[in-house]
Amino acid sequence: MSSNNYVYLRNVEKGRTDWKLKVRVIREWRGITPTGEIFKGYNLLLLDAKNVRMVAYVPEWLIEKMRKIFTVGKMYTITNFQVKDYTPNDKWRCVNNDKQILLTNNTKAREMEETEYFIASNHFDFFEMEDLPKLAKQNLILAYVVGVVIKRDNIKPVCNKKLGTDQMQVRMKITDGKKKINVIFSDKFVEEFQQDVDTNQYEEPLILIIASEKVRIWKEETDICNFSPTAYYINYKHHSVLQLRKMLSQTNFSEQNFSTTQPKKTLKLFTVAEIKNLDQDYILEEVVCQVQIKYIEEMDTWFYPRCITCYKQLHLVEAYHICC
Repeated sequence: MSSNNYVYLRNVEKGRTDWKLKVRVIREWRGITPTGEIFKGYNLLLLDAKNVRMVAYVPEWLIEKMRKIFTVGKMYTITNFQVKDYTPNDKWRCVNNDKQILLTNNTKAREMEETEYFIASNHFDFFEMEDLPKLAKQNLILAYVVGVVIKRDNIKPVCNKKLGTDQMQVRMKITDGKKKINVIFSDKFVEEFQQDVDTNQYEEPLILIIASEKVRIWKEETDICNFSPTAYYINYKHHSVLQLRKMLSQTNFSEQNFSTTQPKKTLKLFTVAEIKNLDQDYILEEVVCQVQIKYIEEMDTWFYPRCITCYKQLHLVEAYHICC
């Protein structure tokens, strides 16, 4: 593979290990069994420039090495790793993807400067709250939601019947403008959440993004609960959060006038000169610019043909591409 031949996450496949990626690490976690035992390895959630996410698994014997290399929020080039297809037994996936990456002792990584490349700081695939009951009937993927906290109880100990011990728990109720659902944070996760809320002076009401949570139906109400990969983001810099905050400032805000899936609006056409002068109000806005291409700079070939069987580079011989 060419030294500059990087691919996107959607293109990696099992059967070879010389893949090259440019990704951002957006989350890390270790799995926990129902009895509270920690899994031996740990996981990284990777995001690429196409907003595709994929889990990278780190085996136990590589944890110390990889934790010295990777930091959540940073961008990296990653080379030499394995790709594995998920099986039907791989439940509760934090992203809707059928593959995962396996880091090995041969894996190499280099931290990238923010000026080298652009990858978004995060990405979320939100579900409408009214659609969450459907997720409660399956165990394949976890949900992503965003909502305004309209009720938050005090943290308190609650008996975990499976473990036979008390766990700290907080119950909240959030709305996306169309429906209310219950949020239950438990154990160490709720302790971290409570400390965060107590330490930082967040604007009220809180607007929560909750990523990779379990959905259940209890007494005909929809509950979402934290799981191993679950993460929360309070008043996060995301267009859905900003939109909710904007609608909260309107006196007619109700549970019927907001949806995380908004109808498409007509985009205004700008010139290049006008785009250069747009202010901060347009940071999260989409605009259209019509341009005429006057010159194309010829550069080195950005791809090379390869054999899909042996992966060797193809060469043109008497009008035919051959690999050997």
